[in-house]
Amino acid sequence: AQASGQVWRAAHSRYAGEIMREPCVVTASEDGTAKVWTFDEKDVQFAADLTCGRDSTNAWEGHTAGITSVSVAPHDPSQILTSSKDSFAKIWNAVDGSCKFTLEGSTASPSRTPRRDEHHHEGSQAHHLPGHTDFINAATWSKTLVDGGRKIVTVGDDRQVCVWDAVSGALRGNLHGAGANSGAHRGPVSMAQFNQLPEQRHIVTCSHDMTCAVWDVVSMRFQKSFSANPDRPENHTGAIWSAYFSSNDELILTASKDSSVKVWDVRTGRCSTLLGHTDAVLHAMFNPADSNQVLSCSMDNTARLWDLRANTATSVLSHHKACVWSAVFANDPKCFLTSSHDMTAHVYDQRLQLPKNALGGHTGILWGASFSPGDRWVVTCSEDTTARIWNLQTGERRAPCHILRKGPHGHSDAVTCAAFGGCWDFA
Repeated sequence: AQASGQVWRAAHSRYAGEIMREPCVVTASEDGTAKVWTFDEKDVQFAADLTCGRDSTNAWEGHTAGITSVSVAPHDPSQILTSSKDSFAKIWNAVDGSCKFTLEGSTASPSRTPRRDEHHHEGSQAHHLPGHTDFINAATWSKTLVDGGRKIVTVGDDRQVCVWDAVSGALRGNLHGAGANSGAHRGPVSMAQFNQLPEQRHIVTCSHDMTCAVWDVVSMRFQKSFSANPDRPENHTGAIWSAYFSSNDELILTASKDSSVKVWDVRTGRCSTLLGHTDAVLHAMFNPADSNQVLSCSMDNTARLWDLRANTATSVLSHHKACVWSAVFANDPKCFLTSSHDMTAHVYDQRLQLPKNALGGHTGILWGASFSPGDRWVVTCSEDTTARIWNLQTGERRAPCHILRKGPHGHSDAVTCAAFGGCWDFA
């Protein structure tokens, strides 16, 4: 099914009141826009445009460059977070398409009144808090309250790690440290992730400078670095693309341009190396139900499953014909999903370790794929300016899909990322 392109108007469309009561997906693009779509088994509808533009009732400011990440607030599905190459992150209201806050540095004082989409920092004296000055590579929400409130962390090519208040949009601090052992990154920061245990006061960041670091976002202090060191040849020798905590926060997993995956003991700093990939490893993650299992993907055209107890690959998945850009476990990790520059995605059954769904049809390389809550749908994002929502409930190997096409309400450039939101009672 093709997206109908029904025009959205905040004052008149039924979607304004119903977006959050049904499943939806948010797509984001190199064209600087994000769009909200509602869908079911039969159809998909355009619902809201988070972009620089004007409709019959509202005007708002959007991004001026490509969007690098999009996510739905874990505590409120009506709030959407985007980050961009324009050096800003924004929080949007999915119901009416308005921008709630633009996350940027500010000079603030008690007498200064911020714009509706501009944050301020409370305090008795005016002072400057610098925001990002270059591409923001990623933005992430805390899943739980941190020091009494929810936090957002952004990281960028400017080497900065910024912590924001998710309610007010205020910049709470820049995690840059001081001195040679500060943990300050000396290269672009690839990503950040909050720790997994309920008290989410720590984050891990990773960088092109071949290091990853742990920070305390309450005290705004550096905790520990896992870095290149000539006395420790086991450390990474290339840019680190991803870093994740294990479910008990005792381990950190990193994937690197040096073709290796490493597992770090947070307490001791010791690491073990998973060798086997023959080109850059783009992403690696723990099985959310079993931290002894790891899934990785690489520019060597393969994905691999690893057993940390044996420190070896249990499966080499060679079904793609080009770089495997992403690999993620389902919410029920009996399945996992890969997407590739060969324009396809595969859904794997863990028991068989073979693709049970082949998701083909895109005419451009894929930039990502993810499962919905309940794992009954998959969204894929492509250079061909479209996203596709795949229905896995039919049991068919070639799953049917909705195509979110280029057109009056489609994207005009590559779709770089997507996130599911809305209500999933039926799923």
